[in-house]
Amino acid sequence: MPDTRWIEQRRQGWYCVKEVPRPLREVVGRARLVKSLGTRSLGEAQLRRWAVLADWERQLAVARRKPQSDALADEALAWREEFARVREGLSSVLAEGAVPDDEDAIGAQVLFLEGQLVDRARGLEASLATGLGAARAKAKVAGFFDTALGRASPLDAHVEAWLAEGGKNGPVVPSVALSYRRAVAEFSGWCAAEGRPTTLEAVTRASAGAFASHLLTTGRQRPTLNNIIAALSAYWTWLGRRRGFSTDNPWKGQMLAEGGQRGELEQERPFSDAEVALLLSGPADPVLADAMRIAALSGMRIAELHELRVSDCADGAFRVKKSKTANGAGRHVPMHPDLALAVARLSLGKAPEDYLLPGPAKGCRYDAISDRFRRYQKARRVYDKDDGRRRSVVNWHSWRRWFVMKAERAGVPETTVALVVGHKRAGITFGIYSRDADALWDLKVACVEAVKLPPLEDSPGAPTDSPVASPVGQ
Repeated sequence: MPDTRWIEQRRQGWYCVKEVPRPLREVVGRARLVKSLGTRSLGEAQLRRWAVLADWERQLAVARRKPQSDALADEALAWREEFARVREGLSSVLAEGAVPDDEDAIGAQVLFLEGQLVDRARGLEASLATGLGAARAKAKVAGFFDTALGRASPLDAHVEAWLAEGGKNGPVVPSVALSYRRAVAEFSGWCAAEGRPTTLEAVTRASAGAFASHLLTTGRQRPTLNNIIAALSAYWTWLGRRRGFSTDNPWKGQMLAEGGQRGELEQERPFSDAEVALLLSGPADPVLADAMRIAALSGMRIAELHELRVSDCADGAFRVKKSKTANGAGRHVPMHPDLALAVARLSLGKAPEDYLLPGPAKGCRYDAISDRFRRYQKARRVYDKDDGRRRSVVNWHSWRRWFVMKAERAGVPETTVALVVGHKRAGITFGIYSRDADALWDLKVACVEAVKLPPLEDSPGAPTDSPVASPVGQ
């Protein structure tokens, strides 16, 4: 039978149709997407549906809060899927009886689909040439054609496998995975805008260098730009090791020299005691208030805090399973005596496997609280950012900096502080031979209990009526 997946015939002609995934229906506003294909010909409808389906996928990606991909890359993957279905005998692009019984039916179907692909590629090249020029349009369509035929792979084809494998500590933590996905999506989007093929095989040192130069025009701080390049380099290193791509990483040597931009020499800093008092005494919502207090008295990163399950907060310790670094993962942080009530409130009514802190089911778990904290900082006037910086010199990470600063001022040895916060301990003696054994537990407890919060009365004149956003979707 002719393939009528995602198309249906009506009096006016053929229409493209697609069911909206149930979790996205409220966001999209409908349960089914329908669009006229402007033709009464089944063969033309089969051809036109791919561009419509690709456009819908980009709309659904927005609803899922995922980076949008290149339109042609999406369409090429739809073509590739159809070729696979035809070769497996699961789909038909020719009317029943169109192939004589003595001919290879599947071969004829593939040849017909290839002819449709050639026609589509010619039309694309002609339409793209107006805006991109003939040479760039030809290069872009070549990538589309190769991807559709399975001779090339989209830039993000293996990103999820890369993130799932991770390193020696397992899968990449959600916060880092999000930034890695954004880096690949940004490079893919730039390639599409420049008329370059959005395939892995087409990336050269020249195109990587051109992208690095483009990043300098975006107005962001160089450390941020280098993080993007480093993520792409890590992806290509993994591709060479796991997928057999060239071992000549095009991103090697592309890092931008740091310095020279306004504000870069100004280091981010810990909160002062006065700022800590303002933040912890103010009208923060209950979850944010407890999260700030735990961060201040444990030194945990925001991602570590949001990966804690209720069962990880027992027996007087926080068990940090996932961390940004190998030294941070698997450590036990003593629970400060002043945190018992906060942990009890956050654990109330939850099962052991539930997260201690609320967060979205998908994506970065701490995005919401990070945004609320930034608004709360501004409302409490604990914000220090000039026009040349990406973010305030005091931010959520300043809780961790404050913890380290207070432990140091209390006379706690650096090696013990490093054990608590998950830093690598310097030297062979402590860094290699010594491990976080039970014998060190008392030292860690003493370190945590040496950190004391300042008096939490509001400072004179501190704003107490500033609008602070309440947690939405908790």
